[in-house]
Amino acid sequence: MSTRKRLDGKGKFALVTGAAGGIGQPLTRRLLDAGFHVLMLDINAAGLETARQALGGTTTGIVCDLTASASVAEAAANVRAITSHVDVIVNNAGFIKPGPFLSLREEDIDRQVQINLLGPLRILHHFLPAVPNGGSVVNIISMAGILPLEDSTVYTSGKFGLRGFSSSLSLELRSRNIR
Repeated sequence: MSTRKRLDGKGKFALVTGAAGGIGQPLTRRLLDAGFHVLMLDINAAGLETARQALGGTTTGIVCDLTASASVAEAAANVRAITSHVDVIVNNAGFIKPGPFLSLREEDIDRQVQINLLGPLRILHHFLPAVPNGGSVVNIISMAGILPLEDSTVYTSGKFGLRGFSSSLSLELRSRNIR
């Protein structure tokens, strides 16, 4: 007998970043199976459309570059044109450029911090006002947010940062019963 709580997404919206990727597609499938309309965000327009077609269901694809504040703001405006509420937010997008810290170019460092830490913060800054009381926020941190990974110093620091942010934000959202 399963003790897993059944998701009920009927009439609800879920937003997934990195939705066209290898983890994003199964997450989207699970939400679709639960009845959610899934707002799929990804930087890869062609991959996003391919994923939407493969998954079927009720989805809306929105191209969004998490490294650019203007792109996240535009995605939020596109979502507001569809719905006034987002019941579930899944910050799934991630990027890793492994290698010893001193071998990384500054662009590699910036991209990892932008996508793995600042991207989720931007998403939540724009979309949390649309999350109703009792909604959910899921920030995917990976094992790198718990245990340091050799040759992944910047990725690990971003995921540790996201974990700390998530813990602190949960205290702020407690009164709204957002988990």
